[in-house]
Amino acid sequence: MARVRKDSLATLQRREAILFAKLAVVRKKIRETYVAESAAARAKLPEADDVTAPVMIQVLAALGGQFTAAEIFATAKKMKPDCDRRSLLKAMNRLQRAGMIQKITAGRNGHPARFEKVFKH
Repeated sequence: MARVRKDSLATLQRREAILFAKLAVVRKKIRETYVAESAAARAKLPEADDVTAPVMIQVLAALGGQFTAAEIFATAKKMKPDCDRRSLLKAMNRLQRAGMIQKITAGRNGHPARFEKVFKH
């Protein structure tokens, strides 16, 4: 194992703390941007008056950049236990049509479909 001097270790720890703080700021900005874009896209959709739409926005904000359909459903059930699968599927289809999420792999052989968030620049 390589020896590290104490002064260089302290410097590295300070740099790490600064990077963690910057990463937290970036993650917060990503969430804020995603919520703002999703609200704008939801306003464009004629069928966005569905009660599942706000839950789906919260679900997407809670998930990472890529996720499976199973993760979407599990997270939605935790937030709103009375959500049914059909309304969640409709909400996911609306989000795809609005360009907020895109399917990156189809679900096959017992594996759920994978999606990713779309960030518009």
